[in-house]
Amino acid sequence: MRIEIRNNSALLDGYVNAIARDSRPMLDENGEKFVEQICPKTFQRALEKSDAVLCLLNHEPSRVLGSTKQGNVELFEDNIGLRAICKITDSEVIEKAKNGKLRG
Repeated sequence: MRIEIRNNSALLDGYVNAIARDSRPMLDENGEKFVEQICPKTFQRALEKSDAVLCLLNHEPSRVLGSTKQGNVELFEDNIGLRAICKITDSEVIEKAKNGKLRG
């Protein structure tokens, strides 16, 4: 993830997930290992059906940082995977970005 501080905002740019690549090994309900792949166009089809996608801090529904509907979150699928570009104005996130404590 690339982080750029701009005046009173932070621009986050990076990949949410990759396509056509093996996942890390996972365990199923029986304890058996498996890997999965996301097929190309999966994210594109999901985005076409979605009204709004939220950007959350630490997956917390109470910490909405923006959305595609608000216009400060841009999502698109390319040949690598699902790319997200988010302009964040939340002061806590900007401070974490300035201090190198923000990870994606």
